[in-house]
Amino acid sequence: MLAAPDQEPVVNFPDVIAESAELPEEVEASTVTEADFRAEIVNVFKSLDMDRNNVLDHEECREFVAAVMKPLGGYDANAFRATYDAIDKNDDGLIQQEELVERVVELGRGKGLFTSEGMTPTPIKSSKTTLSNFRKTSIRSAAETDVTPAGQVSRQIFKEGLSCLGKTFNNARHAYLKLNISNRALDTVSGIQKFRYVIDIDVSDNNLTTLEPLSAIKHFIKLNARNNQLTTLLDFDPPANLEIADYTCNKIQKIENCELNPYLKKLYLDENEIGRIEGLSTNKSL
Repeated sequence: MLAAPDQEPVVNFPDVIAESAELPEEVEASTVTEADFRAEIVNVFKSLDMDRNNVLDHEECREFVAAVMKPLGGYDANAFRATYDAIDKNDDGLIQQEELVERVVELGRGKGLFTSEGMTPTPIKSSKTTLSNFRKTSIRSAAETDVTPAGQVSRQIFKEGLSCLGKTFNNARHAYLKLNISNRALDTVSGIQKFRYVIDIDVSDNNLTTLEPLSAIKHFIKLNARNNQLTTLLDFDPPANLEIADYTCNKIQKIENCELNPYLKKLYLDENEIGRIEGLSTNKSL
């Protein structure tokens, strides 16, 4: 898995998971059954699935691989993408839990990382960390930081704000449909892009100056942006059918972009700096 000093290591995503499942030096392989191994892979899947929609996207998988491979100097992004696409057998751009588990179990069986039924256990010793230990360290410690070094809101804050489990807009799967990250002293909502299935977003009582990252969420219906420092109204690519937007107590000076959201039914603009009412002629439902 290591490359020459002037090259990035080539990484096979399920291999990384399977190899990190090898046993600590003091534990023998005879203590691990296929059922145990499967259970650990499911636990890792749940740790990665921060938006809790029972699928993994490319970014979630990539971050896991990056964390594992950091001591080795990185990874080959192109090779990882090919591996990711190969696991995605139904070609929906997402990896289902079953898809990942079956692939990793297949690899684990070939590497002798667990004892299959009817086989004589062969002790294996390794200095590698278990998946359980990895979950408790690399993934959890990264999630517990309020803001990442890149300036994004931590996944933990988003995770705590998710609620209302239900069917997604296209009835394709279940996901959390409501996200409340109000009153968290946030000056950005960067990172919200990955929660693409939410339809009710509450970012009120923060220090936000833009909501541009909401451009990636295409089907939200309700937005609460009260008590921020926003100066531009609806400054994101319009979702399919935004109906309610609350911009009370911001610094909006001009009503704009409403024509891009023709399904608006309620728009709250109290306590802003608006000089005159305009730009609403095409919003017949307001």
